[in-house]
Amino acid sequence: MRGGQKKYAVPFAPNPHFQTIDGNRLLLGAVVAERVGQAQEYVRAVFEGVWAKSTAFADDQELEDLLRAAGVSQIAEILQGRKQSQKTQASYQDMAEGAGVFGVPSMVVEDELYFGNDRFEFLEEALAR
Repeated sequence: MRGGQKKYAVPFAPNPHFQTIDGNRLLLGAVVAERVGQAQEYVRAVFEGVWAKSTAFADDQELEDLLRAAGVSQIAEILQGRKQSQKTQASYQDMAEGAGVFGVPSMVVEDELYFGNDRFEFLEEALAR
């Protein structure tokens, strides 16, 4: 793990809450953050919360505090939209399953699946064709 931490220049601390984090809740928040134009800020805040700050994400207040500290301005819209987006979660899961996606990060280019951050170079080559 240390090699990846150095290569990608990202902080890392094992999160003792990892097994209890509701990933679906966080992913739905990312979908809504994309809709309101704050995906980058949201993803950065959640990534740091999971992998650097050992955040438990036990409730919405904890997520709200993390997003506020990261400068996310449309927190209420993200939290409310996430709750409403649970209805559309099944359609996203169907799309991912249909494309063969089984984990994160996964990218699909011309029906070719690229899984894992160690595949970004292959993805770049595919996009350059």
